[in-house]
Amino acid sequence: MNKRVIEEYNLTRVFAVILVVIGHCTYYTINTNYGGIDYISIMENMNVNDTITHKLLEIMVRIIYSFHMPLFVALSGALFSIQMKGNRYQRLNLLVKDKFFRLIVPFFVITLCYVVPLKFISQYFNDNLIELVKEIILGQFMLMGNSSLWFLPSLFLNFIMLYIIEKKYNGKDIFKIVLFITMYLISYKITIPIISNPLRYILWFYMGYKFESVRVKFNIYINQNKIIFIISLGMFIFTSFIGRKILDTNILYLSMKIICNWATTILGCFIVYYVSYLLITNTKIMDYKLTNIIKDNSFGIYLYSDTLNYLILFLIYNIYGIGVFGSEFGALIIFLIRLILTTIISIAISKLLKRKNLKYIC
Repeated sequence: MNKRVIEEYNLTRVFAVILVVIGHCTYYTINTNYGGIDYISIMENMNVNDTITHKLLEIMVRIIYSFHMPLFVALSGALFSIQMKGNRYQRLNLLVKDKFFRLIVPFFVITLCYVVPLKFISQYFNDNLIELVKEIILGQFMLMGNSSLWFLPSLFLNFIMLYIIEKKYNGKDIFKIVLFITMYLISYKITIPIISNPLRYILWFYMGYKFESVRVKFNIYINQNKIIFIISLGMFIFTSFIGRKILDTNILYLSMKIICNWATTILGCFIVYYVSYLLITNTKIMDYKLTNIIKDNSFGIYLYSDTLNYLILFLIYNIYGIGVFGSEFGALIIFLIRLILTTIISIAISKLLKRKNLKYIC
């Protein structure tokens, strides 16, 4: 496989990581049954109004959230396709062992040694010891609360699920698509995230897996039909707007909403991939130092960036008070501080761990 092809996926991953970081830098409130933060309620109690700046940032993030995790999962599926073609995993136990150390080990280690301590300092958890233990076990490890690391066990199960299904039903693409769509729909009836998440994202994992087999033809097509980008961008804006307006009051409206949401996700993923492909083929973006820093530390950025937001918000509130959240300039500065610091610190942590040869947690 030539270098340019690998760089297409690398740059897509760079953009996906940037979108994840941005998506985690606007929330003021995280409400769950197992801990959380709520600066919006503090603002309301102190008669501090939310800002237009923050509301606009929230709209931007809602758009990002419509496709950024499916993009991550699809990219993982595409890379898995390359691994399978190279016969990297000839037996299931080899796959399970490799992905266990790559995904499950960092999930438990980072949750225990990093996420829980930072959230505790940020007053995310209940002060009562029994409730604290409950919130940590159920909320963080069982994913019943809020954890940015939910992606790791979900992806681990996606690898195993697709490996088994591909071996058993090789070539039966229609059957697999119907199966994965069914899993997607069923996932919304399951309230246990550690089960529902893999069922929800296996469809996007499979789409990425299949995309790799048509990628070369796809690249030729979009290179010859550049107008497709403009059309896709317009459709993305349209489906994003329509999808939020449709109320799922009956089966027809619900079906329309699901189709709009799927279209938004697919279009969003395509736009990011297209931009990546365009930049790879027309610029030297992969020679830039910043691009390579993000690429080389993308996994570490994902693992360590989000939790820092709780600490940053906690410090800003305790140092400057809730009033700064109600200032247009303050809201913008808070966002930029979160964006810059979470990125820089997570990269620093990733680099430090790599120097210590702790490769499974960075």
